Amino acid sequence: MRQICDAYGILLITDEVMTGFGRTGTWFAVQNWAVVPDLLTFVKGVTSGYVPLGGALISESVNRIMAVCRNRGVWPFVNTNRVHGVPPPNITEAELREGPAVLDEALSVADDRTRCRTR
Repeated sequence: MRQICDAYGILLITDEVMTGFGRTGTWFAVQNWAVVPDLLTFVKGVTSGYVPLGGALISESVNRIMAVCRNRGVWPFVNTNRVHGVPPPNITEAELREGPAVLDEALSVADDRTRCRTR
């Protein structure tokens, strides 16, 4: 899978929501196969479901792209505070208003190999 993603310039994203934190004998299931993802997500298991907490681990290459966005004053990843079940006021309008500019900025820092589809 890693080789295919690298060959086509695709990020390898693994989801450890149900398999992380020792459930497969290693901290994360991908370690059983020596897989190195670009982005690894985890939720629930980090606190055994007692606290609504999750996170993501990112590769150095993803971090470099995110650093460029931060340095340009744009953060293309938004926390909408959904943990509490009540989104901030007017979040939909803000997403519609700001979304295209955020996407344009994120795409402007992507390298030539990157292909992106949005919906």
